[in-house]
Amino acid sequence: MAKPGIFIFRPSPSPRLLPFSSGARKGGWQEAFMALKDETAKNVNPVFILISFPAICYTTRISITLLMYLMEVDMQITLPSGVRLRYDDEGTGRPVVLLHAFPLSAALWRVQLMSLRDRMRMIAPDLRGFGGSGENPLVQSLDDYASDVLELLDALGLERVVLAGLSMGGYIAFALLRRAPERISGLVLADTRATADSDEVRATRAANAELVLREGSAALASRVLPNLVAPQASEALRAELLQIAAANPPEGIAAALHAMAARPDSTSLLANIRVPTTVVVGAEDALTPPAEARTMHEAIPESRFVVIPGAGHLSAIERPAEFNLALVELVMKVDALQQQ
Repeated sequence: MAKPGIFIFRPSPSPRLLPFSSGARKGGWQEAFMALKDETAKNVNPVFILISFPAICYTTRISITLLMYLMEVDMQITLPSGVRLRYDDEGTGRPVVLLHAFPLSAALWRVQLMSLRDRMRMIAPDLRGFGGSGENPLVQSLDDYASDVLELLDALGLERVVLAGLSMGGYIAFALLRRAPERISGLVLADTRATADSDEVRATRAANAELVLREGSAALASRVLPNLVAPQASEALRAELLQIAAANPPEGIAAALHAMAARPDSTSLLANIRVPTTVVVGAEDALTPPAEARTMHEAIPESRFVVIPGAGHLSAIERPAEFNLALVELVMKVDALQQQ
């Protein structure tokens, strides 16, 4: 089935090698471009390709292989609602939707997208108002994010998916469980909670929404990010997260804060979850601590509980190897059940 969307090729600091036709490997870059266009046109409709060569590509004879290593692929889609989403679509196998944390983007999942592509197909959207999905009507509730995800699944022809939500992504997973549980074949709830916000947390979110609109995304990121990672997190990781968060539109961040503050309590959903579920938490998560995650795990029938040492609230990027293992084992369990 054709995948709707737009391919935008751009220089990448973490390049990916993608499938391609080898027919133009010995041709010049013009021939390589046309071969690439022909290849992508087989699978994407409609398709628009923008090539931007780095300075090192001074030669007129560049192989497709080098081209693919220098470029990464962005996919964008306009949903029936008119919302325009940017998303990553990597790998083959059972589809897994990765829902990122606040105030980040799908860049949170960069390690998973690079390292697990041989094990599963991963769809990681920039949620509305974040990353490449910034220029959209603002969300009014978490249900708006859930609607976007369901429309994306419909557009990609995916009936059921494994859903992995981290922090705010977990809140959206609960919204999807409430609205369309039949679309979920497995569930990872990472560094998140089922309970609603307390009055104190709602007040903090309101203050942060005012801050981001007044002083900008970088100011908000500088305030909240120190609490999102373990104390021993590297300066490089902290700088990367700050860069991701600071690039998001202030209006999208503020809308997400208000939506999270207004979310309902989802505790009653837990006992009715009937798909393989893994609850993941960083051992040093100060926002949704292990004790709270364990309580959620104990309420979900036959769920698995994974505590990741040395990780704070963003376990997927702080300790990706351990997180990946939990995700792969969950997908393998779903696969085994489907084969019975």
